[in-house]
Amino acid sequence: MTSSHSGAPRRRWAAAGLLLLTLLVLYWAYAPGITGSPHFDDWPNLNGLDKVETPLDAAGFVLSGRAGPVGRPLALASFLPQSSAWPADVGALIQVNVFIHLINVSLLAWLSWAVMSVHAAPIVRQRAVWLALGVAALWGSLPLLASTSLMVIQRMTSLAATFTLLGLIGFVYGTNLARREPLSGVLLCLCSLGAGTVLAVLCKENGALLPLYAGLLLMVLPRPQHRTYKAACAIGIGAPVAAIAAYLLYRVTDPPSVIRDYDTSQRVASQLVILWEYWRHVLLPSPNAFHPFHDGRQAVSSWANTAVIVAGLLWAAAIAVAILTRKRSVLPAFAIGWYLGGHALESTVLPLELYFEHRNYVPMMGPCLALFIGLAQLPRAWQRLAWFAVAAFTALQVLVLYAVADLWGRPRVAAEIWYEANPRSTRAAQHLARFYAAEGDHAGAYKIIDRTFQQTNRNTALALQRIQMRCAAGRDIRDLLADDRMAKLLSEGQFSSAVLSGLDSLHELVADARCSLTTDDLIEMIERLRANPAYSWPTSQVSMLLTLSRLYRHPEDSGRIVDAINQAYLIDPQPEIGLDLVVALRNAERDCEALVFLQNTIDHPPESWNLVTRKRMIPVYEKFRASMPIDECAVDVPASSVFPTTAR
Repeated sequence: MTSSHSGAPRRRWAAAGLLLLTLLVLYWAYAPGITGSPHFDDWPNLNGLDKVETPLDAAGFVLSGRAGPVGRPLALASFLPQSSAWPADVGALIQVNVFIHLINVSLLAWLSWAVMSVHAAPIVRQRAVWLALGVAALWGSLPLLASTSLMVIQRMTSLAATFTLLGLIGFVYGTNLARREPLSGVLLCLCSLGAGTVLAVLCKENGALLPLYAGLLLMVLPRPQHRTYKAACAIGIGAPVAAIAAYLLYRVTDPPSVIRDYDTSQRVASQLVILWEYWRHVLLPSPNAFHPFHDGRQAVSSWANTAVIVAGLLWAAAIAVAILTRKRSVLPAFAIGWYLGGHALESTVLPLELYFEHRNYVPMMGPCLALFIGLAQLPRAWQRLAWFAVAAFTALQVLVLYAVADLWGRPRVAAEIWYEANPRSTRAAQHLARFYAAEGDHAGAYKIIDRTFQQTNRNTALALQRIQMRCAAGRDIRDLLADDRMAKLLSEGQFSSAVLSGLDSLHELVADARCSLTTDDLIEMIERLRANPAYSWPTSQVSMLLTLSRLYRHPEDSGRIVDAINQAYLIDPQPEIGLDLVVALRNAERDCEALVFLQNTIDHPPESWNLVTRKRMIPVYEKFRASMPIDECAVDVPASSVFPTTAR
């Protein structure tokens, strides 16, 4: 008896030491990637972080997110302590991402132990601590998940996972408690599900899948039979899962998105193949396979595609096996349900991009958990071989992870390798061309952009960047402007946010007279883009209108400047655009209209301004108003005469 009790503390210390060793090894594997660089989604999502100086600035940044329907404010708030590091010291932000990943490794170990310590199989309960550490070590070392930590903005994904894990841990403890104290256990379950889901969603919308994961955990947990607990599961699990299913069914009927070159059917067919590809990269990892640039991937055109048919049959077979073996073991059904359920939002009908490795961050947790529960129950004759194979497989993952991080940590070398591996990727070409341009090799940058453009022939962003690179190299661009493909791409090309930033770059070249491109050329290009349905989104229209307003430089163009900024404000009444309008009105000697606009905005701010924006910006508007020649303006100028005040 004494020996048993004295052995427990030693086991706990040994487990803690092994967890610490696991975390140190994982940090060693990720450390080379800390010297990485920003990537395409980092810039738009962290815009304004470097300008945060006051609490109101911080609140404004946190509430400015447009990455998803809820803006992901909690994830944005996590960047505030490092505002001074962006964008000069990206490594500091990546390092925090790695620490968050290590926290998630620890939380997954905790969750796995909480599940396995009450498992029906005695051997699983006896080895729960060591099995849980194995789950965490394998999952934490998967190179497939590396981009979640090595891309700065994917902190949104890892933080959402943190709150998902915390919510699931609370749910498991509540479920175990409900067998003894039904009311207390149910309360803990509901609070964990509710708080965990809300906090996870405020980091990224796929945090809404937490209740689905909780429902799947009930497959491997002993379930309380109390009516109260069953009712709580119906409320906390059944209702959210049903709502997600209904939402996805509703989105099936969406018309094809103007920003994608595939429809819903083609996207779903493509995902059948891609979901197997993720597994191929887990089982046969290669360092060069894990990179940020998958935009060159094409969707399949038909369900009759051979790869789609094979992938569909394999998924059907896997699901059939899970159903047929569920009485003998629920583990196949649990693993497949967790993986496919985890991809329900990002890999089904929503018109997102086709492929991103970080989408596997939480979906890979369930299969790892199922693997170790299954290994513990293997016949004794197979145990040694099985554990050796898993240990070797985990070691392989760690070594490949180190190689992946090492490549990410050498941005210039990585850019070359990633581009050669993905010559159809617009982002890979742009990423490498930026290095060439920064080194002064504008001709080399042009060759990279032109090569990818010739291969794709459909990318408006590359068409504009060809002009930009030619200008920077001091070469004539009239042949590019005369190319019939240019006009067609501007009018019919696929959406790319790089087009909007490209217009700004071309404007700078025109303004500095460093290019044979004229103001009229650029205005014509913008007008063609504005008529393109792919650029009908409000944010695109606003960006192009503001670029237009900067192109007009002659005194006689003052009316055009006001009109362009006013249209932008009517589409999206951002406070900064309103101030631009005031300046434009004053430059056009329309001070009284500017005054009325200021007064109306102070008295009746647009509904889209939240409380933080109002508190931060109305004093600025009041300062502008105080500088206006009030006495020279008629007091009774009707509000309707100043058109911007209709923006609400």
